[in-house]
Amino acid sequence: MVNLTEDAPVRGWLTVLVWCIHMTPRMCTYMTKRTTIELDEELLARAKRALGGGTTRATVEEALRRAANQAEGEREERVADQLKYLDGLRQLVDLEVLTSEEMWR
Repeated sequence: MVNLTEDAPVRGWLTVLVWCIHMTPRMCTYMTKRTTIELDEELLARAKRALGGGTTRATVEEALRRAANQAEGEREERVADQLKYLDGLRQLVDLEVLTSEEMWR
């Protein structure tokens, strides 16, 4: 935990605000994490060329960013499709019949 009023990094307030994921009054936690993983070197080289990344870190971060954006976009698309489908059901269903006694005969 970092106390924003006393322990602000030398790089300034912007750095603290950019790296905060959970903000409580005058406190935050950092979202960076150091992890060791094994990478296929050929795949990494292909990804670097495709993504235009210079460093391994930049390439991995860009790949993760793109994967997250794609997954979120696909989710939003599914939600939109489901809402469109549900809106279409209104034309096929007679709500008066569904809410009346006729429905249960």
